[in-house]
Amino acid sequence: MSERQHEPDKRPSAPLTDSPWFWLALFVCGALAAIVVIGPKHAYRQARLERMNDTREEIRRRAAGEVTEAEKAADHLLATHDARQHTLGPLAAALAILLAVGAIAAGVTGYLKADARRAERQERKARL
Repeated sequence: MSERQHEPDKRPSAPLTDSPWFWLALFVCGALAAIVVIGPKHAYRQARLERMNDTREEIRRRAAGEVTEAEKAADHLLATHDARQHTLGPLAAALAILLAVGAIAAGVTGYLKADARRAERQERKARL
């Protein structure tokens, strides 16, 4: 028998960076980090824009003479409890789900490739 038959298979395994799932998970991590960093500034700016819009709308309604006392009271309640503010929470949740899917897929793909290499080595051993 030659020396080659006794040597284990020394083929290098494919690096993790060859997987598109790895890159998906990496870029989603970057997007989540950006949301964490930008989130407070976005919330402040969004609240400011909504207040400006409410003010313009109020000025337009007063100029048209459409405001009654009941509407003023309702506007005051809405101003104190404004549920319209847009947040980045749903986007962050979607990205977190995408990150989980990418990480799981990268792990499963790596495991299946390693399992296929093990099966191939066992077949070669059985043939010898």
